[in-house]
Amino acid sequence: MANEHQFIVYLPIAAVFGILLITSLMKTKGTFKGDRSIFFLSCIFVWQILEVLLCLTKSEFWATYLHIISRVPLIILPTAFFYFAVSFYRIKRSFPRWTLPAILAIPVITAVISLIPAASPLIYPDMTVVSTSPILVIEHGYGIIYYLSLVYQYVVYAAVGVVVIRMFRRLPGAYRRGSSFHIIYLGVLIATQIAFLASGDNPSFDVQYYGFCVCGLLFYFGHLLNSDTSTLSIDQSSVFDFLDQAVFILNEDGIIVETNLPAVLWLKSLRRNVENVAFDGLISVLSNNNRISIKKLEDSQDSDIHFIGTAIPLVYRMERRVFVMSDGITQGEFVTLTDVSRNRLLIDRLRDMAGVDVLTGTANRYRYQDLLRKLDKTENYPLAVVIGDVNGLKFVNDTYGHLMGDQYIKDIAAVLVDCCPKGGYVARYGGDEFATLLVKSPPEAVEEYIADVDRSLKNPRDDMVHQPSIAMGYAIKYHGNENLSALIGQADQKMYEDKQARKKAEREALKNA
Repeated sequence: MANEHQFIVYLPIAAVFGILLITSLMKTKGTFKGDRSIFFLSCIFVWQILEVLLCLTKSEFWATYLHIISRVPLIILPTAFFYFAVSFYRIKRSFPRWTLPAILAIPVITAVISLIPAASPLIYPDMTVVSTSPILVIEHGYGIIYYLSLVYQYVVYAAVGVVVIRMFRRLPGAYRRGSSFHIIYLGVLIATQIAFLASGDNPSFDVQYYGFCVCGLLFYFGHLLNSDTSTLSIDQSSVFDFLDQAVFILNEDGIIVETNLPAVLWLKSLRRNVENVAFDGLISVLSNNNRISIKKLEDSQDSDIHFIGTAIPLVYRMERRVFVMSDGITQGEFVTLTDVSRNRLLIDRLRDMAGVDVLTGTANRYRYQDLLRKLDKTENYPLAVVIGDVNGLKFVNDTYGHLMGDQYIKDIAAVLVDCCPKGGYVARYGGDEFATLLVKSPPEAVEEYIADVDRSLKNPRDDMVHQPSIAMGYAIKYHGNENLSALIGQADQKMYEDKQARKKAEREALKNA
């Protein structure tokens, strides 16, 4: 076909694809999936424009240069389709993080080499223009980048083919219409590539050109069938089944009237059905049978459902929202359950780590404050707070070093824990400061605890480098209207008085000696 005749055929086709591209831009409105469909159609359109320019040029330099760079959109095309498939079929999380950036490596390398004329032998070595009239004839060999990009295209298209075929049966019915175009697209693409490679040195590029144009049309219609406007016609159950969360639709009486597939599977794992069942009653039965436990989230109307007795800890976030009509009348409720096991376990682990003092293994300041808040209840009164301050730590640090100072603190902490009554807690909330919380402890019980600590510290181990000692003071809360902070201040003051008394006693002992 003469160059002029090719131009007459190519230009209208390119114009049609330009119109389709503009139409897609107007329909997608920058959606995640739409951006990738635009990227795909843009690759075909740019390639068509380059082919049109190739028909018009009479310059040997521009003919060879356009011939090289026209390959770039074709190499990017499978990448665009791969990215579209990943977003369309919602499988991004199935790939390692490095996969999506890595798949761009070959197109980027080829694009850079194509734009540098001196590097063109890596793609088409020994390129020469034999003639430009009546038809364009360019002879060349094939370089390493050409073969590498060819393998890359086949591998990516094969991967996309596997994804499309595997996901086809899992899609809702309305989405299958668009997905079927993707399957036909891949079939036409394979046939086009085989026909093009079979043509060998035939100067006619019509097979590849028309084949890719048909592929572009198939992709466009597949995308059009799944545009935002068409999703309104998708039946409700199909949409629900395609969600990751378990969804329960309740009527105004709290009865489950509809569920999606994940919700059905969730109930089957519990050996339950949803026929004329009240959702709250279902949750109550499961809770009473010790199958699950419900934990209300702070500052939220949502809850966490913890499965009990499972080999792997399972936690679901339960979110409940009410349907309210414009006239304010409640029409029902929908409940979603989202698997948050991984996040919840991580949060619990971090909280556990945050609540333990690394050196002594006792509760730390964060845990101590949390315990104060939780134990400040009527059933725990009288609630005693015992404040302790280690004596002689500076002397041990200065004389024997900080490692021995750390051991000194650990030894005293161990005594506090050993002497602590059942139900009590020991916390290290400062460098050499400890606090003990004792529930249901009258003054005589608290004084007995302090006496036990003193007796234990007066009989240290043989390897201790210094006689361990801790000054202690306490205060007790008997009623809910007592200020806990003020009581802690009283305990701290008594501890300080005890510390001063011990120092005075030591000075008197030295004078007498």
